[in-house]
Amino acid sequence: MSTSNKRSATFVLFLLFFVAHISVAQKNFIKGSVIVNNGDTVSGFIDYKNWKSNPDKIFFKKELAEERIISYQPLEIRGFQVSNDIYLSAIVDKETSSLSTASLTYFPELNLVTDTVFLQTIIAGDRNLHYLRSEARDYFYIEGEGKLELLIYKRY
Repeated sequence: MSTSNKRSATFVLFLLFFVAHISVAQKNFIKGSVIVNNGDTVSGFIDYKNWKSNPDKIFFKKELAEERIISYQPLEIRGFQVSNDIYLSAIVDKETSSLSTASLTYFPELNLVTDTVFLQTIIAGDRNLHYLRSEARDYFYIEGEGKLELLIYKRY
């Protein structure tokens, strides 16, 4: 390969890397609101990523043109709303047993771990249904009388 071809190939690789980096770093602030811990709702703009998995933090600013961006994690706010999606901050149990057939055990005991998350509200009503997608696994929670109950699914 000639020197000019090597330079061209290097330049193309650099350009592809740069474009990929910029596309990942893009912000998509749309109208939303945050419910702070004292119960007040603050309207503004949330960096919405159409999350496949529930976010572990969100980015918020009061005005679209504002430079200052505030990040919130689940314990820092009660929840948020963006793009017709409602998220609730919660401390929940997750069942972590393997779903792989080769790794199944013969015992029905649950392997629970506690995590602090944003749960997406799927159905709001007398008993709210919430959803969590974490580590390529789906969890569902029923809310009633102020408590969240994990709907258990375990293969063994």
